[in-house]
Amino acid sequence: MPRVEQTDVCIIGTGAAGGILAYRLAMAGHEVLSVEQGPAIQDDYFTNGCSPEDDEHFGIAPDKPWPVSPADAYFDENAPAARLYARGETASTTTQSASTFRNRQIFRLNGKQNLWAGVSLRYSPRDFRAKDIGDGDVNWPIQYDDLAQYYSSVERLIGVCGTQERLEELPDGEFLPPIPLRPVDEYLVKRLTKLRSFGIRPIPNRKAIETRPDAPNVCRQCGLCIHGCKTGSIYKFSSRLLPEIEKRANYRIAYDTKVVALRRSPESDRIELAECIDTQSRERFVIKANTFIVSAGALETPRILLNSRDSAWPVGLANSSGLLGRGLQDNIRVMASGSLWKLAGTKPTYSPGIGDHLLIPRFVFDRQDYRGGFQIQCGHTIPWLPFYLDGMRQLPARAKDFLARKLFCTYVGLIFFGKPSVQDDNRVVLSEKPDNYGIPQLHVHFHWSENDLRMQRGMVKWGRTIMKSLSAIGVRSFADAMPGKGIHYAGTCRMAANSREGVVDRDCRSFDHPNLFICDGSVMPDINEKNLTLTIMALADRLAATAISKQSYT
Repeated sequence: MPRVEQTDVCIIGTGAAGGILAYRLAMAGHEVLSVEQGPAIQDDYFTNGCSPEDDEHFGIAPDKPWPVSPADAYFDENAPAARLYARGETASTTTQSASTFRNRQIFRLNGKQNLWAGVSLRYSPRDFRAKDIGDGDVNWPIQYDDLAQYYSSVERLIGVCGTQERLEELPDGEFLPPIPLRPVDEYLVKRLTKLRSFGIRPIPNRKAIETRPDAPNVCRQCGLCIHGCKTGSIYKFSSRLLPEIEKRANYRIAYDTKVVALRRSPESDRIELAECIDTQSRERFVIKANTFIVSAGALETPRILLNSRDSAWPVGLANSSGLLGRGLQDNIRVMASGSLWKLAGTKPTYSPGIGDHLLIPRFVFDRQDYRGGFQIQCGHTIPWLPFYLDGMRQLPARAKDFLARKLFCTYVGLIFFGKPSVQDDNRVVLSEKPDNYGIPQLHVHFHWSENDLRMQRGMVKWGRTIMKSLSAIGVRSFADAMPGKGIHYAGTCRMAANSREGVVDRDCRSFDHPNLFICDGSVMPDINEKNLTLTIMALADRLAATAISKQSYT
């Protein structure tokens, strides 16, 4: 007989939703077991703040292609960070899918929040009714007012910096002081203000970063947040909430534990247990619980449920609608970059900052050539590599050396995130290819819609227009030909008003299994241009509050 672990609530995943749920439920006195596929991770794993010569391989991932593309350099130039991404037989998706969808997953404590930028934006009231306003094909079964108090609760819990702006398309929250602007940011604000006739309004970015100077983990502004944070300044479960619950008698966390499948009770549709593998010893064991909450992400969550099929549920648990795995979404991403000639020769006399100090909220509405909209994150950093010369390949080597020094502190990247279409044929299905634990991987079917491509072309044009207004040189525009690089995966277990239209109800409970909840990006029926993480966390906070108030999960 396999070993049996027992608990009241089993939470699968320790990322954006899993961390909030574990904290709230454990602090309320419930017996909670968190299941994490990977090992623990400490803040000192990360190397942000090191100069390139102090870091292994000069900070460049050993498998990084050369020359470095500016479009990818932000994600892959830091070796310790790049090593965290699952690849090949460790990923949820097959290597064949890599030609269709660029999958970036992290199987460690905190999940993808190990390398997240911390951008924490509320959805607006219009974002929950995209079908009604002509932005998309799907409305949410809940509205902004259903999440407003949980947005506030999460902002207070994790600490989000920002400013009150009174923008209809981007609701204000409860903020810590914003990150100070640098000379480049001030220049951007000055020049972009002249584009107000287009509706462009740059504001301080809203990020889950500690900015209070008397806090022990105050941000040191030592580089890009997406390379990981060694000071615990950016919110992560491991550095903020886990320390408050890990020594409680009613909380446990099982590391290196991969959930293979969920199994029903023989007498009902209740979930009785989770079949697991210890990823170090390869021992198989089971976890029994009264309630299961799956928060493993928009790829791994449907994989677990599809792999849980049995004679009564031959196409996977929680799949009476036939929509499990369908409607996969990721933001459309475009990058425009260049060097600001008017700042040429600027010396690095200021801190590198956090990269993206400025945000341009959505300003294009009601277009005739595409529906939906986009936002822009304005990125600037003191680069480790002179990839800003990528657009000047025709210059002689001596000129490049001169420009590399002259333009060192002038490089700016505008990162566009656009609202994607919801398409049921963008989906994941079980393949015959097993991972290194013998569990079937997913095959991804994904393509941009015609509306997505029109929006992508629109973002490229806007990128060139804005960079021209900044008097930038060496301007390059990059539109992602392959989906997945936005890393905002959603939609595969959508929330809906009824069991014909989705996988979970408005409370994230499975329509098919009374003690099964799903809470991560997969339940979001429709995403927009805004970073989705704060909404995922608000959904988790709402689920925890609902469960606590009822004192029951069944």
